[in-house]
Amino acid sequence: MVLAAGELGRQWWCNAGFHPAQVVTFGYFVEIPDSGALGLVTGDREDTSVFRVIYVGSVNHPKALDLVLEALADIDGDWMLDIIGSGPLEEVCRSFVAAHGMSAKVHWHGNRPNDEVIRRIAASDLLVLPSRYDGWGAVVNEALAVGTPVLVSSTCGAKDLVVTDLQGEVFPSESVHGLRTALRRRMALGPVKCEQRERIRAWAAEAISPGAVAEYLIEVIRRAKSHQLAKVTPPWLLKV
Repeated sequence: MVLAAGELGRQWWCNAGFHPAQVVTFGYFVEIPDSGALGLVTGDREDTSVFRVIYVGSVNHPKALDLVLEALADIDGDWMLDIIGSGPLEEVCRSFVAAHGMSAKVHWHGNRPNDEVIRRIAASDLLVLPSRYDGWGAVVNEALAVGTPVLVSSTCGAKDLVVTDLQGEVFPSESVHGLRTALRRRMALGPVKCEQRERIRAWAAEAISPGAVAEYLIEVIRRAKSHQLAKVTPPWLLKV
């Protein structure tokens, strides 16, 4: 039996020669943070005129921050992009931001402590994971756990967690047009309200928390012993 990281991982293992009946969809999971302990956003923001997008990750070719910047360059309106992370393409990306007059809207924070990263994600309206390829992308779990919707490329394993519009959207990998269209659509919805955040957090607690996934793993093992793996459904697909 193989526990594969998402449907993309499952396809890889099957293509490698493993029988589909022995490959189970799994994933990568993180703790659900304590909102009170971290001082996370628990109510509606006051600055509702600005739509806050956040990117967390290395600034390199695979992670594709350049696609986000290219997409945003043609989007007017009151938006702001927070970039957490660093990497070899940072100067190139900074030059692009300056050349397209976006310096006032794009804020660079470098590498930050994890608690601060989580707080910034929780204060944002959308997390973007635009990777050209990503085995999973745990930042998606972190965003959903604190009630922030996500915009994920189709070649990220964590796209599996976007099961409805509540969690966010999936766009075609490397498509600037698809990414820009999705960004405009999410911005048109306006900043995330408290009620929506609570619904996402509640879903995450039931569907992708360590406890929920542990129960799923136990069921997988039980079904494997009776050769009934095909009857097991991941909790993130059950708790829609």
